[in-house]
Amino acid sequence: MLAPTDRSLFTDQLRPPSGYELMRAIGTSFTLDLTTALGVPLAFGPAAMSESRDPIAILDGVRRFADRVDIFAQAGEVFVPPASDLVALLEPMIHPVALTRGRLFHPKVWVLEFGRDDERAYRLLCSSRNLTSDRTWDTILRLDSSSTGAQADNAPLQEFVGRLPDLAVVPVNPERRQAIAALVEALGDVRWELPEGVRRVGFHPFGLGRQPDPALFDAYRTVVISPFLSDEGIDHVVARRAGTAVVVSRPESLDRLKPATLARLTKLYVLDAGTNEDEEANQLVGLHAKAVVVDRKRGTSWFVGSANATGAGFGGNVEFMVELETKGDEASRLIDPRHPLVNLLLPYETDGGVEDDQGQKDDNALDRAVRLVAAGSFVVEGVWDGTAFATTIASERADVASAGFSVTVRLITQPGRAIPLPSTGEFASLGSVALEDLSPFLVVDVMDHRSMVRSAVVMAELRGDRPERRQAILARQVNSPEKFMQLLALLLSFGSADMFFTAGSSGGHAEGPAAWAEFSTGIFERLARALTDAPHALDDLASLIEGIKVRDDADSVIPEGFAALWADVLEARAATS
Repeated sequence: MLAPTDRSLFTDQLRPPSGYELMRAIGTSFTLDLTTALGVPLAFGPAAMSESRDPIAILDGVRRFADRVDIFAQAGEVFVPPASDLVALLEPMIHPVALTRGRLFHPKVWVLEFGRDDERAYRLLCSSRNLTSDRTWDTILRLDSSSTGAQADNAPLQEFVGRLPDLAVVPVNPERRQAIAALVEALGDVRWELPEGVRRVGFHPFGLGRQPDPALFDAYRTVVISPFLSDEGIDHVVARRAGTAVVVSRPESLDRLKPATLARLTKLYVLDAGTNEDEEANQLVGLHAKAVVVDRKRGTSWFVGSANATGAGFGGNVEFMVELETKGDEASRLIDPRHPLVNLLLPYETDGGVEDDQGQKDDNALDRAVRLVAAGSFVVEGVWDGTAFATTIASERADVASAGFSVTVRLITQPGRAIPLPSTGEFASLGSVALEDLSPFLVVDVMDHRSMVRSAVVMAELRGDRPERRQAILARQVNSPEKFMQLLALLLSFGSADMFFTAGSSGGHAEGPAAWAEFSTGIFERLARALTDAPHALDDLASLIEGIKVRDDADSVIPEGFAALWADVLEARAATS
């Protein structure tokens, strides 16, 4: 374990077992990149879907799985993505979380349920990695269910997952709550296949009524891997009687420890900055892994997950750690010069006692201000006049302006139309907004006395939404007959991969009328099949086509000859409904 040569892509760990499909996925992250989040639902589909960068393919892939995925992340830590229609289909699955008393939502754990007919399989991923594009050194633990596996005490895991909907800033809708509750109940009977050499697994959520038991880290030898440190955190994880205490961290974190704390530590290490210099394409930069490994008389416990060795990590934040118990003195082996992990490290010496300078204090204050604003309750209201929305916004927020901060807000789809954040309870106009541009995703920009600006995406309650909005967003991506045919193939593929890339110039096929002639037979067969097997797909398609027909460029987008075929399909649909 903790062998740096055993590398894995996070999305690979999400893929269903052979022959299974995703039933439910619940994930947590501290920071969240919406562009990276698009890859989550794509990971549950065919390989061609997950590897695609085609906007239409991505939109369809997210549409297929977004109703089965829920992601909870810290409010104020959702990054602003590049302008794109693609993030719109993430709206139902993103749930910002706000805690009280300055605590942070910091876990990185995923629970997945897969199905094959009446069979179910489960997976737990516990990681130090946020759902972002960072290329830092992280850890990830994967546990899969097994009928012959170990029966762990799953109650702490069940309690953690069951509490998540109550933490969301915007209420989670009843259907999603019900699906999460069903998964929580099913976890009670799950048996886990343990990694080789592991004899017991334990789950340790912190910060939701549970705090770490000091006895967990009562040991004679301790190895701590943590990018962030504090004196209180070291007190939590390093026993006073520990004969050996090794810490792997970042230089600036070690420098901040008090001399008295450093005196308790046997050896300090930092990541070798030259690591991977010959592997530029796959280079990992910076330490972000979190682990505490302790040797006791009864064996070794490996604690891996999200908690840094700080007072907040083990005394306030919401965190999740998994404990793996093994035989032997594994902490001793981990710091042996022959272990591959040590090859990544350099010894470090410091006198400690370094304090944050004023710039760092101002940065921290700005981060807190963004989280305060993001923790507020936002409402976006659109009044439809037949062509556009008259849109207003209101918020209930902590008043950070009096502390020297100014705040503006805008729709994520309207980069140039920010307005000052209205006072609590007041509605302010965002102007006229097109159907495709209405969104519950807002961007807040918070500026401090230095004119430094931090931005975050926040989630609002959306009032006055129209059911055809998402289809209109999808239709906006269709600007040629080739893309029209590609979208038809995707919408009528019934979840299979066989027609995922049969249409469009990117597949190397004919374009224009020749392309329609080439693929019309396949489209006709799928339309006919949809009449009996998936009539709802035709209803979705009808809404999409109506959205395209009213556009000025409709004649250049809808292939010649399709209108007559579509009229026959609608007639048959009406006759069978």
